[in-house]
Amino acid sequence: MNIKNLRELALAYFPGDKPKTAQQKFAKWLRIEPLRRKLELLGWKPYQKVLTPKQFDCIINHVGEPDECDIYNEKFKTL
Repeated sequence: MNIKNLRELALAYFPGDKPKTAQQKFAKWLRIEPLRRKLELLGWKPYQKVLTPKQFDCIINHVGEPDECDIYNEKFKTL
């Protein structure tokens, strides 16, 4: 997977949503510990629109590939 733009990654995790909705849902994921802490150690800022390769890998390692994360969609649907 070669996505580095946060919007594109959000849409990959929430393919049925509008871009803004997907980004809002994805932003909630990024605020959950310990993922947020790990990303912050890699220099991530909440207003960031483009991910570094290490930040991208951190997200994928934490929540899985977009097509593997149905469990996360159900788990975080109410957040």
